[in-house]
Amino acid sequence: MSIVLAQQQKCGAAKEFRQRAAPTMDEVVALCPKCKTFETLWITRGRLNKTQKFRQEDGGIYHDCGSNRPCVLLPRFLKGGLTS
Repeated sequence: MSIVLAQQQKCGAAKEFRQRAAPTMDEVVALCPKCKTFETLWITRGRLNKTQKFRQEDGGIYHDCGSNRPCVLLPRFLKGGLTS
């Protein structure tokens, strides 16, 4: 019985360490104001993860359709549960 409890505590500590050591990654949905493309993007530490159709410049994320306006970014998931 005590061996099982020790293993569970060890696994929990290792998981917590991995979560703290891993870079924070946010998932957002980008909506292009020009062509209405709707796509999920990932942002790590404030920088857009490499993608073929989107680029980050001047603090905004732009679609490669030629739009001169940045995409609208929407959170992918509600953190902390639903509110009414």
